[in-house]
This record gives sequence, structure tokens and C-alpha cells, in this order.
Amino acid sequence: MSCLALISDIHGNTPALVAVLEAITRDGIEQIVNLGDIASCGVDPRGTLDVLRKRPDILTVRGNHERQFLTLSREYMGASDRLAFDLLTYDDRERPAGLPVTVEPAPGVLAFHGSPDDDLCYLLHTVDSAVPDSLREANDQEVLERLGASTDRFEVFVCGHTH
Repeated sequence: MSCLALISDIHGNTPALVAVLEAITRDGIEQIVNLGDIASCGVDPRGTLDVLRKRPDILTVRGNHERQFLTLSREYMGASDRLAFDLLTYDDRERPAGLPVTVEPAPGVLAFHGSPDDDLCYLLHTVDSAVPDSLREANDQEVLERLGASTDRFEVFVCGHTH
């Protein structure tokens, strides 16, 4: 397998994205996988999309924020998704709308945002919503359940969402 650069949770931070892409280029890494949450939660959603639009070679999956600002009614969006929605044109939203949920950047490798079937899932952590500030490392059984049927088909899993 060739070397992959993984980027994720850019959240509209265009200067950071540019710096990371420059570092990846300097390191000679040719294959990049973007694990989602591209534009929302930052001050420059359009700039981030413009940078990525010039890089069609980057494999990109849809994150929960892309889904949210593309599918929720504006009144149900969080503030950062509303900002992205308001700043992006229909054409800007066209690319994220067409992003896949998973990609296979190399044989035996599956890339996704949260889990293969749930962009809000924390793959390696478990949150107990009944207990405030409850976060623990997920056990092996929980991780396998979250990976679902993909565990039989892939050897390497890469995800974003957890920053």
C-alpha cells in the first residue's frame, strides 16, 4: 500500500488546510483522504471548499456537518451549520451533497467520518448520555459492532469526527 495522508475536520479553517496541504506536498505524499466536516464550524467555509475544489485528487467523505447543513431545516441547524448554509451558494453546496459516506482509498482500507453507517458515531469512545461529561474508551465489542459488516471485508479503518 502506498502512503496515505489523512485529513479531517477542517471546519472551514482555510489557512490551516492550506498549510497542511503544503506540508503533505513537501513530504511527497501523493494520496490524500479527507474524512469529512469540511466547511461548517469555521469562518471561511467557501474558502475551504475553493481550496478543495482545486484538488479533485483528494478522496473525500461526507461528515455529519455536511449532512446537517444540507438536509436539516435551517431552524434545526446549530449556529455553525447555519453560518455555513448562509455563506455558501447552491453551487458551493453541490459538491458536499454528492460526497460518499465511505471510500476505499486502497485495497483493504475503508475510510469514513464517524463509523461506516453513522456519521455521528464515536468509533473509539463511548458516551453515556445519561451521565454528564461521560466519556470512556470503547471496548473491542463496541468497536466491532460500530464497524458492522465491514469488519469482514477490510483490514484497516480510518475515521474522523473525534478530532
